[in-house]
Amino acid sequence: IGNVYIESRTAGVTLDSASLIQSDTGVITVDAATSISSQATLDAALLDLRAGGLITAGSNAKKLRADAGSGITITAVDSLEVELAVSDAGSVTISSLGELAIQSAATLGAGDVRLTAGTGLEVNRLRVANGDADISTSLGDVRINGDITVLDDTGNDLIVTSDAGNIIVSPSASVSVADQINWN
Repeated sequence: IGNVYIESRTAGVTLDSASLIQSDTGVITVDAATSISSQATLDAALLDLRAGGLITAGSNAKKLRADAGSGITITAVDSLEVELAVSDAGSVTISSLGELAIQSAATLGAGDVRLTAGTGLEVNRLRVANGDADISTSLGDVRINGDITVLDDTGNDLIVTSDAGNIIVSPSASVSVADQINWN
């Protein structure tokens, strides 16, 4: 199956009539002036989502790129590599039942970042302008390989949790937090 491209230049995009939208080895691109809401699971080699407002979607993609004006919520049914997830204002919440690899995730305004993995989490770049960062995995390790920055005033914490594994911070990693770091 080839690529899927959906665009709305003046409004939002809602995908709720199918349980699965599939482009196995291709790209699913959804570009909306306002919001993207998908009840369907989006299955592709690359899921590319851009919205002026909120993005909410289920994923079975191998890779994800998401750029939103007011928040991102992605629920992956398997392992997921996030090339980029950026929200101008609002939180970024990404969960995966499998492994979760974050190349770059950021909130540019007020909003938290919550990254939850089922079987291991790797973070290469995470930036939170004004909010908390909460990264966790149920099984496996949390690996911090790059830069984590949590800015703004007191009360903006970094919480790192590995329920049944280790928390590994690479010697080349840089972790900078305005308030507290909680290792669990």
